[in-house]
Amino acid sequence: MNDYDILQSKIEALEASISTSRKDFSARIQALSQELKLLREQSDSVAVVSETPPLSQAPGAGAVKTTDTDAERQAANLHKISAQPESGIAGEQAAKPQSEASDDKKAAARPVQPSTETYRVQEPQPDHPVSKPEPGFVSIFISNASETFFAYLLSSLAIFAAPAQDLYTRLIKLYFHYQKQGKAPVFLMTVAGLITLTVGFGYLLQYSFTTLFSDTLKAATGFVIGIAIIGLGVLLSKKKTDFKDYGASVIALGIIFNYLTAYFIGPYYNIVNETTGLVLLLGVTLAAFSLALIYETRVVSAITLVGGVFMPFIVGEAQSAGLVFLAYLFVLCMGNLYLSYRIKWPALAQITFFLSLSVIEFTGISDAVYPAVAVVLLSGFFYAYTWFWSFNGLRLKDALSKQDLTILVANAFYFIYVVMQLQTSDYLIAGTFALHAGILVALMKVLRLIKSIAGPVYMLITGLLTATAVFVLAPADITSIVWAIEGLAMLYIGFKYTHKLIRGEGYVIYIVAMSGLAWQSLLAFDAASYTDILWHWINLFAFGVLSFAGYRIIYYFKDEAVAVELKAAFVQNELFSFWGAISLTAIIIWNTSYAMAVLAVIPVVWCFYRAARHQLKFAQITGYFLTLAFVAQIIFGILDINSAAISRQTVYTWIALFELFGFIWGVRFYYQIFELPGRTRALAFKLHSVYFYIPVVLVLSGLYRVFDENVFNGYPLAFAYLWLDFILVAGLIAVSYQLINKTQRFDESECFAKYRYVLNETVSLLASVIFLYTVAILFAEWMYNAAMLPLLYLLHRGIKQKLPLTEVFAWLHFVFFGVMTLISYRLVGNLHFSSQPIATMIGWAQMLLSAWALQLVYDRNGCKGRGYQLSRYVRIGVYLLIPLLFLPRVLRLYEDYFSVALWASFTISWLMYRKLRIDALLKQLTALFIIAISTTIAMSMSALNGGNELAGLAALSAGVIIASIFHTVEKTLLCENIKKSPYFLLQLVSPYFYGFAIASFSYALFHQIALIPVIIGLYFVYLLQARRLFNVMRESLHIAYALGWLGLVSVPLLVLYQVLSSTGDMSTAMILIAVNLLSIAGLWYLTHQRSAVLRMFTGKYTSRNVQYWIFHCLLVAGYTGSLNLIFTDWAVGVSIALLIHAVMLLFLTLSEKYKGLLRLSIALYIITAVKVIFHDMDDFENIHKVIALMCIGSILMAAAFVFQKLRNKQLL
Repeated sequence: MNDYDILQSKIEALEASISTSRKDFSARIQALSQELKLLREQSDSVAVVSETPPLSQAPGAGAVKTTDTDAERQAANLHKISAQPESGIAGEQAAKPQSEASDDKKAAARPVQPSTETYRVQEPQPDHPVSKPEPGFVSIFISNASETFFAYLLSSLAIFAAPAQDLYTRLIKLYFHYQKQGKAPVFLMTVAGLITLTVGFGYLLQYSFTTLFSDTLKAATGFVIGIAIIGLGVLLSKKKTDFKDYGASVIALGIIFNYLTAYFIGPYYNIVNETTGLVLLLGVTLAAFSLALIYETRVVSAITLVGGVFMPFIVGEAQSAGLVFLAYLFVLCMGNLYLSYRIKWPALAQITFFLSLSVIEFTGISDAVYPAVAVVLLSGFFYAYTWFWSFNGLRLKDALSKQDLTILVANAFYFIYVVMQLQTSDYLIAGTFALHAGILVALMKVLRLIKSIAGPVYMLITGLLTATAVFVLAPADITSIVWAIEGLAMLYIGFKYTHKLIRGEGYVIYIVAMSGLAWQSLLAFDAASYTDILWHWINLFAFGVLSFAGYRIIYYFKDEAVAVELKAAFVQNELFSFWGAISLTAIIIWNTSYAMAVLAVIPVVWCFYRAARHQLKFAQITGYFLTLAFVAQIIFGILDINSAAISRQTVYTWIALFELFGFIWGVRFYYQIFELPGRTRALAFKLHSVYFYIPVVLVLSGLYRVFDENVFNGYPLAFAYLWLDFILVAGLIAVSYQLINKTQRFDESECFAKYRYVLNETVSLLASVIFLYTVAILFAEWMYNAAMLPLLYLLHRGIKQKLPLTEVFAWLHFVFFGVMTLISYRLVGNLHFSSQPIATMIGWAQMLLSAWALQLVYDRNGCKGRGYQLSRYVRIGVYLLIPLLFLPRVLRLYEDYFSVALWASFTISWLMYRKLRIDALLKQLTALFIIAISTTIAMSMSALNGGNELAGLAALSAGVIIASIFHTVEKTLLCENIKKSPYFLLQLVSPYFYGFAIASFSYALFHQIALIPVIIGLYFVYLLQARRLFNVMRESLHIAYALGWLGLVSVPLLVLYQVLSSTGDMSTAMILIAVNLLSIAGLWYLTHQRSAVLRMFTGKYTSRNVQYWIFHCLLVAGYTGSLNLIFTDWAVGVSIALLIHAVMLLFLTLSEKYKGLLRLSIALYIITAVKVIFHDMDDFENIHKVIALMCIGSILMAAAFVFQKLRNKQLL
């Protein structure tokens, strides 16, 4: 019956007992409630006793005198009750703070709730013998013993936190007690006065008396003052009832003064010898002891203890514990232990234990003390504390509390520790421990303690003393073995006679011994070459035998063992398995050299055999770690030959590979056969899955070596080890397929479909690698061209067999064409098609053909996934590339005619769009149209600056012809809504391109730049008025309107500012005047004609009067510039023209629609007058002035007459 069956049976028994206990659990709730009330009453009485003022000498009249011993007994009874299974709830309630008592009473008084609610409060503990074990004595012992032992080794303080905390709690309660009575200041001042007076008195004796009194007078004065203070305290305690507490404090002060005086007489001033000094100290202690007994005051007892212990530190004479000090301390401790028992105050004994051991630890044993005497005194401490905490007077205690056990075990550990610190022989130390062990055995036999409550504790202490004696005397090499055997013997006896404490001691000794034995084994192996005795093998063998014996003993008594012990046995079984693995490994390493890694399969088999036999966990982990030896052998083999090629490895590396691959493949079936649970099972399944990724790792490793050796280092390609490695990987994949097929006959797990998928992906990669590598070996220059075949094949394979990685890998074959292009560029220095090698030319054609054929492969396999969408985009990219293929060549050889080539590209793209109807082609032809127009305009402007006029004319002609053919074929003029047309942008831009072409052709024909803006302006005015072009121009009428204005306005302004001049040529001047007149006529048409389009812009941007003003201002600029071309600048003719213009405007104002021009007319009159007076007259001779004035006057008179006449007609 293995461990699993044992635990399973216990689980089933526990479930049965829980089911049985639920039936009668509700009936026990009422009894528990009644018991709970009783416990609270006892708790209240304990609280009342603990709050009784400790400074009082005796209980008040009529008060119930409850001693501390009774309170401790009540607390022990509470502990007993809480430990019983039937009263778990009562134990929890009794541990609640006093502040929750009222709420708990209310809760207990309520009616009992249904049992289903009770189950959520507490899980019942059945009476069945197989019930869930609660923490036993062994657990308590191990915990307390370890904590105590290590605490004393560190500072000897931490273990006594409970007494110190109790003292602190009592002081706080004492303070609150006085605070309730309104005496808190008195309490604080009393404590402060005690401390201050004590210190002051000590310094007074030490310093001040040196100059005032002799030594004898000092001592006499100190004792007189101390006795007087004690007498005052006694008087206050007897006569003044209100000063009882204060009197007790005064008594304590007097005792402290006497302690100080005695110390000063003895060790400090050396007035008396050590014997007399000891007598004086004993006398003071006896007096203090007597006063504490007489008045039964706790404060006197506590201050007596504290003052007696720490006075040597105040006077500076306690650097080390001498004979006098140890003897005095022993007497002091004995008296306080008895006083604690007498006044029924256990806290005093705890403080005594704490202070005495702490002082000894702090000061240390003086070297002047004889070791035998020191051993006797320390033994006295040991037996005193052992007696006090295991006996109640002369009667053995009924029960040992947790605190009692802690102090007993701590006392034993500290005794062992402090004795071993003595500077003496090992025989004396070992004899001391053996003697005390014999004394304890004799006491147990005489007093019949073996079956009592203290028997296990005494046996524990006896075992500790015996084990320590063996440790001191035994040789270092076999000490751990002897201790381990002793621990196993005690463990066997503990099981045999059902003693938990003996078992606990055996566990501790066994664990310590085995730890030491493990350390000694390590040291022995390190020093094995320096000794003739094979201690390393002896220790290692002994460790294994003892480990096996340890867990077999516990399994043999598994019915008596608790769950913790069974768990320990399981751990020991794990340790034995680990020992076996380590031992086998050590033997292999010690006796083999090159084959030690491959022989690691032996401890691996051992670990997994033990794990399967005993359901072990750590053994599995150890087995996994040992398999790293195979990995280490593989790495070492690679580093040894400086190559990762499989075919070049040594025999050991090949064996390690087979072992590693076999382990990774077979570990899954191991866990399935033996049904082992845990995380290692999941790891096994993951390792099994890793096996199928090994081929792809090997392929990638081979590719790395190909790049490293053949590409970067330039080694020649050959059918050598690299090619052979790929063939071996192919064989491994074939074997893996066979393993999957055979495994699926008895294991129908879905994971094998995943593994087959991984292998299929790896086959795709490997097939391409082997094919291309073989082609590269045979025909190196055509290797990149051969990439087309695996590209299309793997794409077909990936789509058909649903292998996404194969599909992606097929796409990656386009990288070969890129690499081929890069190599060719480095070879010829450019990317010109005609300059490339024949293989590169064919490769580029293959790349385009492959890119076009991708969608065909997807269509043939009926796939519509992401790859299909990408193939569509790639095919579209091929279509987009076709119209652009010849452009680089034209740009390189015929740069001036690049615009013509762009128009040809546009034509090709347009024709392809008409055939294929692909939106990308539409966007391309639109972009090509805009780029072609832009380059054509750039070429034309370049021709103006002296560039190639023929190229510019050819570009314009090609653009006009191709655009006209395009619009004619597509019938764009018939489109009613060009926004819905696919050629919207082309239709929008074309009219403006035609305008530029007309202007350019005009300039080429007449070579007059002044014609360009006029023709452009008139062209756009025509477009605004042509009804058949209205649909085309609808979306850009505002642009045409603005360009029309700009073209017509520019000529008068340019002539006026002499940007356009005649350079003295009358024919040129006449042409400019004619052009100026055409511009003025066009402007008059824009401002005075009321067509629908012009009215729309007039109402939208300006008013009619504003347009009239603009026209006449431009008219002024026009005739002024024209007259300046004929005459001198700003001649009198300009003045006459301005005057005539003003007169005409004045006549126009007679019409209602021209009334807004009156101000302009007045302005022209003013300008004319200013010009004549300030400009013209300066240059005229008298005759000229007369003529000018006469002409101007005549004009004005005639105009006045005519205007008056017309005005009169209007009035009629």
